[in-house]
Amino acid sequence: MASSKPVETQMPRWQLALLVGTPLVLGVGAVYLWNRSRSEGSGSGDREPGSGERSSGERKTPEGSASPEARGQEQDSMSPLDRAQAAKNKGNKYFKAGKYENAIQCYTEAIALCPTEQKTDLSTFYQNRAAAYEQQMKWAEVVQDCSQAVDMNPRYIKALFRRAKALEKLENRRECLEDVTAVCILEAFQNQQSMLLADKVLKQLGKEKAKDKYKNREPMMPSPQFIKSYFSSFTDDIISQPLQKGEKKDEDKDKEGETAEVTERSETLTHCMHVLCLCGV
Repeated sequence: MASSKPVETQMPRWQLALLVGTPLVLGVGAVYLWNRSRSEGSGSGDREPGSGERSSGERKTPEGSASPEARGQEQDSMSPLDRAQAAKNKGNKYFKAGKYENAIQCYTEAIALCPTEQKTDLSTFYQNRAAAYEQQMKWAEVVQDCSQAVDMNPRYIKALFRRAKALEKLENRRECLEDVTAVCILEAFQNQQSMLLADKVLKQLGKEKAKDKYKNREPMMPSPQFIKSYFSSFTDDIISQPLQKGEKKDEDKDKEGETAEVTERSETLTHCMHVLCLCGV
């Protein structure tokens, strides 16, 4: 009888490799993670407080303040119109403080910075500079800047009125009257100041024109019709009107006057004779 041997079951190779390799891979991974966490812990202990914030972008200036470099960068980031507005606002501060020359410089800078297509803003800058020139009594410059403002904004009432006042100072009354009349129309004749200026300039211009007109006037006789109408206006004219009923002529009046004078003289003489008789003369 043959001897019997126990039958051993054989595992596939891939199962054997999986069984042996899985614990090995897990162990290596655990060692790697432990070493990594340990190195990070030691590194964080050596860093200064707040260094992590620096690596992510730390503020180098206090919050709410700006260094000169930051201000320059901010101005560089502003649009030309914004920079022009900033220059204008600076000029307004100088104007209120009575520093008109500095205000003029700021307004000039604003005009240079402002884009040409921004006509409304440009007209404002020119009008502001004209106001500063007005305080310095530079009337020609006022007219020039106001003209620039009106060219860009034809209905700019402030510029029109300021130019009218400057033209009056320059004794250019005709153009002054044109500007102030336009202002009165745009304001619907509701502004007393502009209406008074219009009335004043109109009277001055009328006197000036009348003086020039009558200076070279040639004398001439009025028409016969005018002469007739003139004399007919005298309703009490005794020459052209007949005598009223019962009224005496001038000759009769003269005779009556002479008779009264003779009678008065005779009465005076009689009175004198009577006085002499009483005195015994």
